[in-house]
Amino acid sequence: MASSSISDFLQNIRRSALRRDEAGLTDGQLLDVYVRCREEAAFAALVHRHGPMVWGVCRRILGNEGDAEDAFQATFFVLVRKAACVVPREQIANWLYGVARQTAVKARAMAVKHKRREKQVQDMPEAAVAEQNGSDDLLPLLDQELGRLPDKYRTAIVLCDLEGKSYKEAARQLGCPEGTLAARLARGRAMLAKRMARHRAAVTGGVLSMVLSPSASANVPASIVSSTIKAASLFAAGQATAAGAIAPPVAALMEGVLKTMLLSKLKIATAVLVTAAALSGAAGLFYQTQAEEKAPKADAPAAERAATSPAPAAENTLQNGGFEEGDKSPAHWSRGTVPQGAEIEGVRYIWDKENGQRGKASICLHKTAQRYFPIAEWFQVVDRKGDKPAIRVSAQVKAEKVTKAILDVLFLDEDGEWIKHQWVSYIGAKEAKDPPVSHDWKEYNGRVEVPQKTKKIHVGLQIYGPGRVWFDEVRAEYTR
Repeated sequence: MASSSISDFLQNIRRSALRRDEAGLTDGQLLDVYVRCREEAAFAALVHRHGPMVWGVCRRILGNEGDAEDAFQATFFVLVRKAACVVPREQIANWLYGVARQTAVKARAMAVKHKRREKQVQDMPEAAVAEQNGSDDLLPLLDQELGRLPDKYRTAIVLCDLEGKSYKEAARQLGCPEGTLAARLARGRAMLAKRMARHRAAVTGGVLSMVLSPSASANVPASIVSSTIKAASLFAAGQATAAGAIAPPVAALMEGVLKTMLLSKLKIATAVLVTAAALSGAAGLFYQTQAEEKAPKADAPAAERAATSPAPAAENTLQNGGFEEGDKSPAHWSRGTVPQGAEIEGVRYIWDKENGQRGKASICLHKTAQRYFPIAEWFQVVDRKGDKPAIRVSAQVKAEKVTKAILDVLFLDEDGEWIKHQWVSYIGAKEAKDPPVSHDWKEYNGRVEVPQKTKKIHVGLQIYGPGRVWFDEVRAEYTR
């Protein structure tokens, strides 16, 4: 079988497995998989799950199916570029709604400008929705006001009214009690109705839910869904432009929305910096003066001795990296899955006390399930220490018919949210045509930069596909 055929075959297996598991995965878990692995099947699942809502927004604002298709694709291409920035991840539906609305409004403005330039229509209506008239104007007006609601209320409406989820399903997605979700939905509908009344559009919460319901919009055409997923996959791999998969109008829309998002972020950052500078200027001058007055004289001989003393050996920030300590399980190490909390079968987490590279123990992951997801891992979370800009992770690894295993590092902020994740080293078949990897103990290592604002570092020893892999003498050392 040709290499490309094998690759397609394996990709279809992964896609089928993930679709089979999709019902049990939350939005956040699917997004985790895509951010960490760029797995097309996870992205496809998100498109199938939220595509009808995005399509409804684009159709309501644009009215024209061709323009709606461009806005639909551009919305998901923005997701390809900004997936790691969606925080919290469980609110991907709300995030997509905001991007879809922003993209559709930009598409409408571009269409108006284009038509005016060509003088095909002499009296085009203004882009502002509030100046339009007619019964159809209610729909874009609703999206305009819905986009202005606070996040927690808009999210409830997006999930329950736009996507048709039950209270139970929506509450599970958001990780909140059903009662809380119901209260937010009722409050959000009331706020939206009040906002609509300002435009002399008297609608009740019940009417709003009917107008915004999934059944009120045509289903997104299957051809648009499939072409979007295919083009997004090429785009993620950096091949879309060369392959002509992204039409110029779609690319222009995407870049316009990304630029707007960047400018908004820069405005906020600038405002924060100006305020901080104003508050700290006088105080900084005062404390500098005080410090100069109170600073002790340096002990020259001691300073010279410190300068010439040898640097201490690099410290392993991980505990029990040789897996010699513990009772029923290796101390300081935990079992986990990616996505977190996913149910997993066909995997054994083994603390092997008879097989070690240097000592007498190691940890092992044995996966028999013929699918990549969920990913199984042993992991340890440590505090960020010092100011060195990078961390080097190494491990002694033994492999037995391993298709894919990873040394993985995840950087977390003070709230435990992801900042960035990066593979340190890859164990397994490099190409689809290559056989699984087997070898005795040998070292795998890599160095990665530590992002700013990192407070904790999650070091994961992972297995994706079938095989058996042992890890020993695991180290994580800060370095320059």
